[in-house]
Amino acid sequence: MSELIKVTVNRCEGDYPVFLSNAADAREVARRFADLYYSATFSIPIPRLSGLVPSVDVLQDQREQRWLQATSDHRSGVEDPYFRIPDFFDEDWYQAIHPVALAVQRNSDNAIAISTVDYKKGKTGNMRLTPPQTLGRFLRSWGMPDDVVERYVIKSQSAGIEAVLVESSEAIAAVYRVGRGPLHSCMSYSMSHYDTDGIAPVLAYGGKSDIKLFVIRLKESGNVVGRALVWPDKMIHGRIYGRDKACQQALTEAGYTRGSFHGAKLNKIPIKRLPRKDDLQKVVVPYIDGLLNRYAYVIASKDWLHVIDTGGSRTDRILHAINKTTNTYDNVFPASNVNGIGTMKEVDLDDSKIEEILAA
Repeated sequence: MSELIKVTVNRCEGDYPVFLSNAADAREVARRFADLYYSATFSIPIPRLSGLVPSVDVLQDQREQRWLQATSDHRSGVEDPYFRIPDFFDEDWYQAIHPVALAVQRNSDNAIAISTVDYKKGKTGNMRLTPPQTLGRFLRSWGMPDDVVERYVIKSQSAGIEAVLVESSEAIAAVYRVGRGPLHSCMSYSMSHYDTDGIAPVLAYGGKSDIKLFVIRLKESGNVVGRALVWPDKMIHGRIYGRDKACQQALTEAGYTRGSFHGAKLNKIPIKRLPRKDDLQKVVVPYIDGLLNRYAYVIASKDWLHVIDTGGSRTDRILHAINKTTNTYDNVFPASNVNGIGTMKEVDLDDSKIEEILAA
């Protein structure tokens, strides 16, 4: 059999062995690794692997056949719904590892994933595709610097997409109705999950409210692959779901920056008035991701829900000011309830007075 030379590559998870059939190839790959991204060292031949494969050439041939099979439609010009050749195929760093890490890019609406063609250790010796991993994880595992990783991820995530501002409340609710995946959140379940009498909690957004939904979607299918709530009047966006890098780039290009929705007005949707003397009412309240990795609060006026999202001591001051003005905390509710409802008292204040309190 051919002599196996092991090149040990430093990886964030530990050392990764690459086996090549001769010392010249091993030194060349190690040099390219070291010159491009990280250091590599040599070790002695590994004769104990002789029972695994008859030769490196046979192993490589089997990898190549499996890789060609997985990408045959793509290479012949036919649209392959499952696999395609990675965007980085022609790059020098990938050509250096190509003999030992044949990568297949998996097509998915919501994520870009990479699988590699591997040799299954066992009696059959069959080739298989490894479980998919994110493109970023794959690139980092081969020592790619963060700036290069980000460039490839953005390029892959942004292929064939367009940005759209969704303004209708009903259209926003339709975007949120997804199953599992990166776009799923606590506001994406079926209506049976919420105690809102069949009203989607996210109907509080869109329409006449200040908050709309920014999405990126595939041009061909129209499928949404990334989303973020936005406040167009202030050019502020909230947390991103889905293809984060591509969505962030689209938001930045559109002029949005990450910020707080403090002071924004949401649609007030009563569910039913509770038969209580203290005049508490049940209204639709979506979970609102706050700016400082926490939830926001809302205060109910006659026509709106007003968002309180400052975090820390300033929020405490605002809540205290509301209590001082109205003699109760019952008109403030944390937007952290995943069942979509809030029970609160309507404040007898006009919008200008509420805005003055929120600016405290």
